[in-house]
Amino acid sequence: MMEPSPERARDTFHAVIIIGWWKIFGAAFVSISLLIPFAIYGLNIFNGKMISCNDGDGITRLAQCFGEYGSTPFKDDWVMLAPRVADNSYFKFDDFGSSLFTLYQIVSQEGWTDVSFAAQAITGRGLQPQDLAAQGNAMFFVVFNLLATVFILTLFISVFMRNYTEQTGVAFLTAEQRSWLELKKLLRRISPSKSSYDDKGKEWKRWCHKRAIEKRGKWYQMITVVLVLHLVLLIAEFNNEPRWWARTREFVSLLFILIYMSNIAIRIFGLGWSRFRKSSWDLYALVVVSGAFIATLSLLIASTRGQAYEQLYKTFLVAIILLLIPRNDALDQLFKTAAASLTVISNLLATWLVLFLVFAIAMTQAFSLTRFGGQETSDLNFRTVPNALILLFRMSLGEGWNEIMEDYAGIEPPLCVKDSTFFDSDCGSKPWARILFVGWNIISMYIFVNLFVSLIYESFSYVYQRSSSMAVVDRDEIRRFKEAWRSVDSAGTGYITKSQFPRLLGELSGIFQMRIYDPEDSVSQILDHVQNDGGMSRHSSVVVSKTGSEIDLGKLNTRLMNLDIERIRTRRRVFNIFFEEVLVAADPDRGIAFSDVLLTLAHYKIINDSKSLRLEEFLRRRARLQRVDEEIRRRIVLGFFDTLYWSRKFKQHMCMKRSARMTMVPQLSVPEILVDDEESNVNTAAGTSDKTNRPLLPSLNTNLETPKKPSIWAAEISPRDSGVQHPLSFPRTSGEGLSPPVSPMRTGFQLSPSDASNADSERRGRSLSPAQARGMLDDSVWVESIRKSKTLRHSNKSTYRYGDLD
Repeated sequence: MMEPSPERARDTFHAVIIIGWWKIFGAAFVSISLLIPFAIYGLNIFNGKMISCNDGDGITRLAQCFGEYGSTPFKDDWVMLAPRVADNSYFKFDDFGSSLFTLYQIVSQEGWTDVSFAAQAITGRGLQPQDLAAQGNAMFFVVFNLLATVFILTLFISVFMRNYTEQTGVAFLTAEQRSWLELKKLLRRISPSKSSYDDKGKEWKRWCHKRAIEKRGKWYQMITVVLVLHLVLLIAEFNNEPRWWARTREFVSLLFILIYMSNIAIRIFGLGWSRFRKSSWDLYALVVVSGAFIATLSLLIASTRGQAYEQLYKTFLVAIILLLIPRNDALDQLFKTAAASLTVISNLLATWLVLFLVFAIAMTQAFSLTRFGGQETSDLNFRTVPNALILLFRMSLGEGWNEIMEDYAGIEPPLCVKDSTFFDSDCGSKPWARILFVGWNIISMYIFVNLFVSLIYESFSYVYQRSSSMAVVDRDEIRRFKEAWRSVDSAGTGYITKSQFPRLLGELSGIFQMRIYDPEDSVSQILDHVQNDGGMSRHSSVVVSKTGSEIDLGKLNTRLMNLDIERIRTRRRVFNIFFEEVLVAADPDRGIAFSDVLLTLAHYKIINDSKSLRLEEFLRRRARLQRVDEEIRRRIVLGFFDTLYWSRKFKQHMCMKRSARMTMVPQLSVPEILVDDEESNVNTAAGTSDKTNRPLLPSLNTNLETPKKPSIWAAEISPRDSGVQHPLSFPRTSGEGLSPPVSPMRTGFQLSPSDASNADSERRGRSLSPAQARGMLDDSVWVESIRKSKTLRHSNKSTYRYGDLD
């Protein structure tokens, strides 16, 4: 099925006229089948009884209608002699063809009252008609008019509606599919707006920005009230009003215009010109308010009140009333629907305009030289193509088309000059008049007018259905989405990067929000619910006080058990699919589009794909979701291998740290211990030349040889092997370490600044003797690790020599 929106004028004409000609012929045949019985009945009861004499004074029988009489066609005091003639009007029932053609004209609702009054004036065959002599004859036309209106016109409208909707595919859609079709057109017309708020701007600009964006604020409501008062002021005008009341209305209107100008200035300064000019209603307000201000000043200042000034002034005042449309949700929805259907309506109007030009040229060629009848004037004629277009537009609405047709068909000699040469004749042509006028009446009045009605109906039929999905997406929801988009796309480009997309999802609210957990199930809400009111310890750290000591584990477990696990899993699955679908549909260069996100959200939050999508749309979306599912699975596999890779890297890193603790023991500078013996003292006393001291113990070298590469067993140690750990990885006890025996809490502890400074001063003032240093070294964990580093027990409980593993 093809959508109506991309159709061209040629496609519209081809779908309605060329392809659906047999349906139009069928509707015409059904209509004729209704006209034929009434035409036969009218022929039987009105045959030859509607003939009247043009002189109605003193004539009772048509046989008396001869000679001349005093006629006053222009003025009552201007009498002109005219011949008496007994004849029918432009309608008659004297034969079957005339009866059928008269009823055809009545179907168009034009001239049926004249025919009805003529039938009510019938007095008998050969007698002069008298007004309201047979009022019962009016029932024939009342019944026929009802049947013609109900059946014939409605039949044509329904046939064209069905024909058009079948060609466009709309006739085969369900209510949900139709609703989605209209909703999609509205969502595609929504565009992002540029953020004009500046925290560092001036105070008055921030004030203007706040007034410009508020849709329910006091300033917004005040402007709405002023518009309503403006409407009431225009209604208060009446004929023969006093001069003071007219001047009062003008000055009050000027006051209202000044308020409108201030509102426009606030919006320009608050939103900025770039954002202001993107709104069609703002530009419309700027034009009409400026025009009304100039026209009002001209009217008040000018010494003479010209008709042109007053008409221009009133035109601008009435145009301001249209500013109430965007302030009413129903009217705004109606206007947006019309704007969304403007393409299809324009195509139909373009096709109609082509037919206007064709028939205008044909009418000008056929009747441009014809003498005027009773209905033609200097403006209503076919002398030029522009005048012909105006007259054709009038006849498209059925206004007097049959009388104009009879004028161009019934002008014959001696009322005109008839010649064999076309350019020397000014008479009418009955065949051409019947063909052109009836053809235009059928094509324009029946086909295109009804097609236009059907198009409008199809475009607006789902606007006010509250049960449809369009009712869910109101103006407030659209504003929330645009505000969320503006937070990540302040420039209003309509595209964001993939890295900004998670932030956008966090800003969404209302019907478009995509969250895994409900707001009441957020971490902050759960923490607030399960907090313990007990007091904190003096030495508890900030982290402990906020996350540990204040949490009631019983309440926390109860709160977590109340979560709807299945619902959360479903939301997470839908969220992952939605997230990946948006990323797959993103443009490689520009990023994620505004309309793509909005339409994708509609698939997940508003409509049901199995009910709202047409077959080809459903198949395309299914194929797209399959690609998304494949991408999700591919990412899962990539994530699995990434997990393996980084897990192995992490284990290697931890093993390297453990092996570094074992093999690269810090070097401690152990002082040499010198012992003076008696022999050295004797030698010294004897004055020997040996002045050096001989060390009693050699220098203790605590530096172990570091292997050139990590040991094999280091890579095999896993964090799960908690049973066997390197001694250096054990935590120090308070008795073995050099640190002061402080017992902190489970997460942290707090020390006052004075305690810390005292500890530092003690540490700086402490002096160690060589004996104390050696004792501390013997008792330290470093020497203990050196003693135990010769052998290690592996996770398989086997014992290895250190050198064997190298």
